[in-house]
Amino acid sequence: MKIIEKKIVEIWENALKKKKISNSDNFFEIGGTSIKALLLINKVNQTFNKNLVISDLSNNFTISQMLKIVGKKDTGVDQYVKKLNAINKRKGNLFFVHDVSGYINGYLNLFALLSEDYELYGISADLKQFRYPRGIDIFELANAYVDEILTKDLSIPTSIIGWSDGGVIGFEIVNILEKKGVEINKLIMLDTAFPSAYDEFTIEKEKIIVKKIINSIDTNIDSFNDIQLLWDYLYKNISRFDKDLILSKLQLEFPYLFKYIPHLASSNLKKALNEINMCRTISFSASKYQVSKVIESEIKYFAPTEGLRNAIDDWSKFCANYKRIPIYGDHFTMLNVENIESLFPKFVTSLA
Repeated sequence: MKIIEKKIVEIWENALKKKKISNSDNFFEIGGTSIKALLLINKVNQTFNKNLVISDLSNNFTISQMLKIVGKKDTGVDQYVKKLNAINKRKGNLFFVHDVSGYINGYLNLFALLSEDYELYGISADLKQFRYPRGIDIFELANAYVDEILTKDLSIPTSIIGWSDGGVIGFEIVNILEKKGVEINKLIMLDTAFPSAYDEFTIEKEKIIVKKIINSIDTNIDSFNDIQLLWDYLYKNISRFDKDLILSKLQLEFPYLFKYIPHLASSNLKKALNEINMCRTISFSASKYQVSKVIESEIKYFAPTEGLRNAIDDWSKFCANYKRIPIYGDHFTMLNVENIESLFPKFVTSLA
């Protein structure tokens, strides 16, 4: 059995809690559910750096079919916006924008409850574009996502959803779509901080970070005057260092990022560095976003009762209609299993 096939079989066995699964067994005929399918595909995407969705396997949800898809090279078509479910019940389109992690993993519990009634789309960042931190802005991200959103059927009620920094990106997506004459049903923000002060990336700051990560006095590091070249050097040489030690250093330097991407603690070093720089870039982009346009679409703002984020409703100044909805939990637990059942009916009502 080849390495990729062995790993996929292992993921299936863990998802279904059973052994001896044939490559031709249909996932849904051997105990699979829509929730288990979402979790399984999420694990496959993390393991192989792919963007599979359930609809990719809707006609043949087997290990054999998954092997074919995982083995294909990305074509660049629908690079960011992916259909998440195969069911076409037409209550409306829901586009979920990635958070600071660049992924949509934070919404998994919500997807499972919505997948039977709505057209679900996930908007994820492209990891390959973030090998080093850079000063892009929200407009660059949002415009790329809008180009793909416009290829979907927007004749039915369409809402944009963003948790954390995803709400900032979502705001600009709505702004662009409105300018293009697209009617948006709702913009739903899930504990999205209003943009505030930010620090620019500089070569001197990056040198300090790199030195902390590798815990080493490397004279080569001081010679760099370009951020991209500095990080390319680290990628090239990172295998020389102890993985566990480097990951512990990363967790000390960027503790909040490990909350957004729990699998960082078990990632290979190059991917971990890449994902951290993706987070840093997206966080920077959201922080420096200057909100200047009042959108016509209604904002439903979900505010967790724990924590002090967004004590002032700054977003209310930039939309024609705004409603704050209190929910249980804090920023990181509001979408967890223990809180999702109380959030869900409020979420569905907010779409009406």
